[in-house]
Amino acid sequence: MQYRKKAVAVEAVRFTGAPAEDPPGVRRRPEDGAPYVVTIHDQRCYVEPGDVIITEPDGDHHYPVRPDIFAATYELASAESDPPAPAASEFELALRDLINRYSVENGSDTPDFILAGYLVSCLDNFEQTTLERERWWGRGPAEGDLSAEPEPAGP
Repeated sequence: MQYRKKAVAVEAVRFTGAPAEDPPGVRRRPEDGAPYVVTIHDQRCYVEPGDVIITEPDGDHHYPVRPDIFAATYELASAESDPPAPAASEFELALRDLINRYSVENGSDTPDFILAGYLVSCLDNFEQTTLERERWWGRGPAEGDLSAEPEPAGP
């Protein structure tokens, strides 16, 4: 099986090797001052100058990545490039409440807000599909006319 890395922003800093500039998470072995970080598995992972140290999601653990691997895997994240999360509509908020109230999410162990978002997407797709069907039959608004509603089919 193949997997694709999810688009996740990480905190990262380049390790210089200078003890006075050790970034958060870098520790040094008392006997010789060798630098290391502690991974999420509570293992020591030694670092070298130039390594990029990434903070784990828990904020307490770190892991090093070689500069070439980091450059091939990550790009600079910016607030401008990240699309804002859409605000939940009143309908979606009510749907979340219903899903939660009736414990509909328990069977899948999926949070109510994810299920509500999925259902809203399904309804949006259904509406789009219905509009496309009506256009195909010549009963709906012209392509790109978002203001017109589909006309009801009559006998």
